Formats: sequence, C-alpha cells, structure tokens
Amino acid sequence: TTTSGDILNAKTFTASHEYFPVGTVIYIVNLKNKKVIQVIINNYGISDDDSMLKFTDAVAHALGMRLQETIDIKLLVITLGKIKEILPSILRVCFGIIEIR
Repeated sequence: TTTSGDILNAKTFTASHEYFPVGTVIYIVNLKNKKVIQVIINNYGISDDDSMLKFTDAVAHALGMRLQETIDIKLLVITLGKIKEILPSILRVCFGIIEIR
C-alpha cells in the first residue's frame, strides 16, 4: 500500500515524491516529446537511487518512455496536498515550474 492508503496500481496516473505531500496534483512534461500528463502524488519517499520522482507504468507509457529510460522533465504543481512534515524552505520550490535534468 501507499502512504495515502491506496493499493499500488500500475494502471493509475500516480507517483511518489521525496518532498511533495500526498494529495499534490502535478503536471509532468516530457521535455523531449512535449507530452504532458496530470499526476497525483499518493506516496512519500523514494528508493535509494537518485530519483526525485517515481511514477507508475501508466504515467511512463503516457509520457512516451521506453523501458528503464530516464527522461528530462518539467513539473508544474497544480495543487499542494496536506502539509505535514515539509519544511517551509522546501515549499518555496514546490510552486511553479521545476526543471529536473
């Protein structure tokens, strides 16, 4: 199960993020092909690699990703979920467009 209590479902447009609280709604833009997907953060934290964001297979497919591919993206935060453990300094970077390279 995810932090939100949902059962992980690879067919949904959901993601896990290191800092964004559960319930945050974001747009993910694939900078290579310009595909845009709306995603809900339903899990907190990331595995031990360098990823800031992990999303389901459905999101990866909709963004046009190939298996195990890493892509350059932009994130646009639409709504921020309930804030619990996030530091105010981190919140300042959560609004607007964030480029991840």
